[in-house]
Amino acid sequence: MAKWAKAHCSVVLEFITMENKPIFFQHHADPMYYGMLKAFAKENRKNMTEAENALWLMIRGNALGQKFRRQYIIGDFIVDFICLDKKLIIEVDGGYHSEPRQIEDDALRQQWLEKRGFRVIRFTNEEVEFDSDNVCKQIKRHLKESAPSNSPKSEEEEYPL
Repeated sequence: MAKWAKAHCSVVLEFITMENKPIFFQHHADPMYYGMLKAFAKENRKNMTEAENALWLMIRGNALGQKFRRQYIIGDFIVDFICLDKKLIIEVDGGYHSEPRQIEDDALRQQWLEKRGFRVIRFTNEEVEFDSDNVCKQIKRHLKESAPSNSPKSEEEEYPL
């Protein structure tokens, strides 16, 4: 099963503010597609790859001083891991991510996410499984560098016609 799914739906992103920090709060999608994405995310959480499971054990439970979620829906996509407070997304890429079509799809997806203020970092399965200390150091560095956007984009900026 694909690590992320793309559905054709309209999404509205809402933000709330806590302690003067904008926090990504909720995603609304067409209920028909949101249900499909939610089912994919649940299935992906139940059937994580060895590398995803290893990374989850490293970052879960505020292990790095921040809360992470796994298999989280953002717009039309499901990301592997996300720290909402820092708007940091972590993707764990298996072998198929080196195929030309997948490289193109990943680039478009990453561009979409970054345009909305998220930072995306990627690790290969091998990096997570065999160089976990370095992966952990890189995540910590990105957490320090990442800061949530102070002002969410308007709906017109988010979804031009």
